[in-house]
Amino acid sequence: MMSAKTLNLAAILFFVALPGGTRGETPMADEYEIKAAMLANVFKLVDWPASKSGDLSAPFVIGVAGSEDMETALGKTVAKMAGRKTPAGHAIVIRKISGAGGIDQYHAIFIGGSDRKRLQTIIQAVGTQPVLTIGESDKFTSLGGMVGLMVKDDRVQVEVNLPAAQSAGLSISSRLLRIATVIGGGGS
Repeated sequence: MMSAKTLNLAAILFFVALPGGTRGETPMADEYEIKAAMLANVFKLVDWPASKSGDLSAPFVIGVAGSEDMETALGKTVAKMAGRKTPAGHAIVIRKISGAGGIDQYHAIFIGGSDRKRLQTIIQAVGTQPVLTIGESDKFTSLGGMVGLMVKDDRVQVEVNLPAAQSAGLSISSRLLRIATVIGGGGS
């Protein structure tokens, strides 16, 4: 459960303006550092089924496909976290992935870029498995992804495809739904 102070921090991170003025001047590393910090908060606002999260000796595995910038930024964010563990006590591991093989070993997968074929391949491979899919394409949630992090008006904004998350057995906190654009009902 998050305190009001943590929730306020999460809300600030979700709506923080990207540094650098115009979108063309925004350094990519800054964008991905913001997205990585946002993801750290998103992970706190999602519950996985006990079959996926019950064994504390098993790590919380985050896959990154198609984005070295996100892989680097997530590594930095995880290194700053106390004990490099999730709030539930799982060690955090970040792995680069190139295809859809072994999808079931991940808790979350970030799919970078807008390569529609790669997006669809990974989303289809996940299917209804309890794996949170996160992407940055403006069509990500409409293609069946669960959480989209898009840059709009020089801000990173969040979209949640609630039916996709629910069909995978994931429970999304109402706190996240209140600050996101919800696709498929269940929020505003």
